[in-house]
Amino acid sequence: MKRRFKFILNFILPVLTILLLFVGGYVVLTGPFFKVNTIYIDAYPDIFSDVSLFKQPRNLLWLSLPQLQVDIGKRYPAVLTADIKKNYPRSLYIKITERTPVVIANIEQKIYYFAADGMVLPELSRYKNQSYPLIECQILNPAPGKIVREEAVLGAFKIVAALTANGFIKLNQLKCVSETDFSLLVDGVRVIFLPRSDAGKIVDSLQFLFKQFRIEGKRPETIDLRFAKPILNPVEGTGASQSTGSGSR
Repeated sequence: MKRRFKFILNFILPVLTILLLFVGGYVVLTGPFFKVNTIYIDAYPDIFSDVSLFKQPRNLLWLSLPQLQVDIGKRYPAVLTADIKKNYPRSLYIKITERTPVVIANIEQKIYYFAADGMVLPELSRYKNQSYPLIECQILNPAPGKIVREEAVLGAFKIVAALTANGFIKLNQLKCVSETDFSLLVDGVRVIFLPRSDAGKIVDSLQFLFKQFRIEGKRPETIDLRFAKPILNPVEGTGASQSTGSGSR
């Protein structure tokens, strides 16, 4: 009898204790205690065409934040980045950095909005209250969630984004003159450039030139930034061409 009691005390009870701890831990870790029931999202609500992704059952302990970031990026084209934090025991905080349009295109009587990285954005109502440069280039099969494949056009988008972010220069139009030469309509002045040019140098050149135009009270019809020094042609009031000392390369 004593041997049986010792056996129960020394073997069976520890095993039962371990099993109970294991089962209890499993229930706690996989049960409702860590089930996500609240998600706080810092973003414009209209960028989420549907919220089914956020309604999927999730356990906060086992939730992979990198995978959720990838899922959000794939589902919602207007999302550039998603910074996600776990708030234990049952909530998530998501801060969205949004893609914004830099140009628009009228293709087959439909307006498309393009971000700086070439992503085609969904048509959101608040975009209609803003003014964006109109692009006149051939873009094949645009659709929300797809990225523009034409490399030259992507290069031009980056330049437009750099110029509009500055706020000093107002753009009206982006046009593909040829496969290698693009032009911008900037405050009524036609600017010719190479789409693979350095965006920062183009911004610096145009800032310098337009400051000079405002000081002098005159401006050219065309600025050619394809060469080492900008070529102004013709200079208003003179009919002559001239180059300046501020290069775009």
